[in-house]
Amino acid sequence: MTTSTPSPAPLYRRLFAMLYDGLLLLAVLLIASAIPLIFTGGEAIEGHNLLLTGYFLLICFGFFGGFWTHGGQTLGMRAWRLQLVQDHAGALDWRAALLRFLSGLPGWLVLILGLAVYFNPQLQLPGLLHWLQSLPHGSVALIGLIWLGFDNWPNGWRERVTHTRVVLLLKS
Repeated sequence: MTTSTPSPAPLYRRLFAMLYDGLLLLAVLLIASAIPLIFTGGEAIEGHNLLLTGYFLLICFGFFGGFWTHGGQTLGMRAWRLQLVQDHAGALDWRAALLRFLSGLPGWLVLILGLAVYFNPQLQLPGLLHWLQSLPHGSVALIGLIWLGFDNWPNGWRERVTHTRVVLLLKS
């Protein structure tokens, strides 16, 4: 009896799983955004609040880290038959999940920033980010999308740094 090594997940499956997980995470973040309103009496919290940004990043990490450490699959990955595994065949621990999450943040931040500038050209970016508005419309979002594509390429830098890989599961 031979055991075959799972093949790397195709990029299109990874991107569709990310879209699926992004929609689920958006719902979680909308629910999580109600909690700070309890402490402000229902008043809106002003932008550029580092505590609130940290809170939302913690929610995002909890979402992905929880799924990755318990079975290696987010709901989007499960729908597209993908699984995150470690090179040494052990279960993904929280440290590895944190490293994978943090190593993926730059690409996501560039994409989100690009989409914000694209959909709201009057947005005033602070400090050093102001020059991004002089670039052609959509170019920053496109750079972010390309970055995410390369970040999620089989055996990409993120997978080498975290000693993890996303594999395609066989139909059962």
